[in-house]
Amino acid sequence: MYLPMLMLHDKYVNHLDIIDKIKESVGGYQAYVAAGWVVATILSNPIFEEFKCFPILFVHGKRESGKSTFMRWIMNFFGIETEGIGLAETSQNFIARALSYYSSLGVWFDEYRNEPKVTAKDGFFRSAYNRQYAGKGTTTAFQTRGFDVSGTIAISGEELPRDNGLFTRCVILQMSAYKRSREHYDWLNQNSHTFSGLTYYVIMEWFYDDRKVQMVIKNIKDLKAVLIKKGISDRTAENWAICAGAFDAVIKQDDDFIRWVEKACQEIKLSSEQEHMLNQFWEDLGYLISKNELNSKHFYVGRDPKYGIDSDLLYIWFPAVYTEWALHYRKKTGREPFNKVSILKNIREEPYFVDNNALKRFGNDVRKALVINLSEATDEIREIAENFAEVAGN
Repeated sequence: MYLPMLMLHDKYVNHLDIIDKIKESVGGYQAYVAAGWVVATILSNPIFEEFKCFPILFVHGKRESGKSTFMRWIMNFFGIETEGIGLAETSQNFIARALSYYSSLGVWFDEYRNEPKVTAKDGFFRSAYNRQYAGKGTTTAFQTRGFDVSGTIAISGEELPRDNGLFTRCVILQMSAYKRSREHYDWLNQNSHTFSGLTYYVIMEWFYDDRKVQMVIKNIKDLKAVLIKKGISDRTAENWAICAGAFDAVIKQDDDFIRWVEKACQEIKLSSEQEHMLNQFWEDLGYLISKNELNSKHFYVGRDPKYGIDSDLLYIWFPAVYTEWALHYRKKTGREPFNKVSILKNIREEPYFVDNNALKRFGNDVRKALVINLSEATDEIREIAENFAEVAGN
């Protein structure tokens, strides 16, 4: 493992002009968020002391979307000219060393994919988010070697993490080839060696001034509170507030940017909900029905006055449905499916849940059924029920 080779530009530069040129090049406020992440990284020790976490910058997009170029520019703010560290070929021990040696600097990992060689490191990244100690056994009995996590993490790739724990620890920035502009492309590449003037500025003007550091932390707290009031989860609000609040305090106050951050958080909230285990479960059931692997032997639509519900109910022979779904999930993902008890527990907490011990006839057999109130159900569940409504009416 090599030590980072810094080439810090020790002169003040017009960092806002640089950041705005990057913003125009990528076509959005992603540049402001990433610049805020850079500033927060330089101040990561006091920020972590306050919040006990530090967000992972996750840049994703299709091939040729510009994510690698964007990340090279961002890393130049630290005075580091580098390509991302390939995740598939990198060991957890290497990652641990990098995050230890790159003290208060960003470390860029590239080519994230949802495949076993890469996702095996998800747990380590989740721990590094909280700067938890990373240890590894040695060949000598009863001894370990370990590395303190002091650097911060940036990841890029075409795929977003399927692991919800990692996903919620990330600030997600999407790159799009359709929004890119090449007007400043050559200028940015030719002058990237000066970008670390931003780090020079933050160190000289902010790093050693506790009053200013506390101003940044207060700004982060205030923005987090605003986002939470808008219905954003605590963790997502904190992650985005650290990046956007640092930018707002140190670089530029921009009301349009803060409104964009709120909108981005709302989109992340929706995306996170869509990735939730229940959404995956119901979407997969719709697919299995379309392939006739699940049918009227498993579902029934009807009414029952004993529940006092004046709308159709969906009855599901849950044990059999779960078994078919689990086989499909293993084949599709190569991973173990969500636990049956966990899925049922989550369903019980939904407003559409009615009963999970009802007796209902499916074909020639009476089975114990899960009952769903379709008037309260999601679109995915209603689409499932539509496949069996006509059967019930005949």
